[in-house]
This record gives sequence, structure tokens and C-alpha cells, in this order.
Amino acid sequence: MKKNPETAKKFLSATKKGHEYAIKNPDDAANILCKASPELDKKLVKNSQKYMTKQYKAEVKQWGYINPKRWNRFYNWLNKNKLVKKNIPENTGFTNDYRE
Repeated sequence: MKKNPETAKKFLSATKKGHEYAIKNPDDAANILCKASPELDKKLVKNSQKYMTKQYKAEVKQWGYINPKRWNRFYNWLNKNKLVKKNIPENTGFTNDYRE
């Protein structure tokens, strides 16, 4: 991402458009996915999309925002409970720098 920040921004912009379309058009988004992957269970995909519509931006106004406080709490919980072999430092592995 650091070597190609414009590519990262364009990728996230396209991904955001797809998610926002899916939020506004859950049935159509499910149909598009099923057409591209006909092996999927159509009923499951439609029900999943109906549920996910409310989850894509559940705690934020803009899709794609990563809340550092939330992720750091999670990292600290993992560390405290020794669920990782090596402690994960706060503010690691995520950034909001490439969002629109």
C-alpha cells in the first residue's frame, strides 16, 4: 500500500461502491453474487445479504472506517488472555489513510 497508495485508494473506492450498492439493493446484490457463483445456496445468500445490509456500517457513518479504540481493545484482550503467541501492539495492522 505504501508503494502504490493511489492503487490502494482506487481499490477501496471501488470496494466501497460495491458495499454501498449492496446496502441499498440487497436483493439485487444477492442475485449478482449468485449469478457469478451459481454453486451458492441462493436462499442462504439472500438471507445473509438481508442481515449484512445492517452490519456493513453498523457502528460508523462511513463504510470502511476502522475504529482504533475498538481494535486496540481487541488486541489488548487477545494479549491479556494469552490468545496470541506474540503480543500485538496497539495501532498495528490497520489504517484509515487510504479511504476516501
